[in-house]
Amino acid sequence: MFLLATGVFPYDEEEKSQTSNRKTYYQLLKDDPDQFFERHKDENQLWFSPNFRELFIKMTLMNPNERITIKEVKKSHWFNEKIFDKKELKEKMASIPKFNV
Repeated sequence: MFLLATGVFPYDEEEKSQTSNRKTYYQLLKDDPDQFFERHKDENQLWFSPNFRELFIKMTLMNPNERITIKEVKKSHWFNEKIFDKKELKEKMASIPKFNV
């Protein structure tokens, strides 16, 4: 979901193998989701809707008993947001700098 929506991985293997004082994306997602999204926003020039953030966090909870179910995903606000028609999608994509070619 994250990759399809943003074009970047939520965290990568290289980062997880580095030893530094800076928290990895994986650690941030678990410990401080707001900081996780803020760092992605800064480094990748992305914006995340509150509905996307909420659903992604629920989908990536470590405890499977707490993780959102497919049935709940299908009821989520993000899953049920407006879908653009072909013209609207083209206009929307053209307004995003990295897609405007």
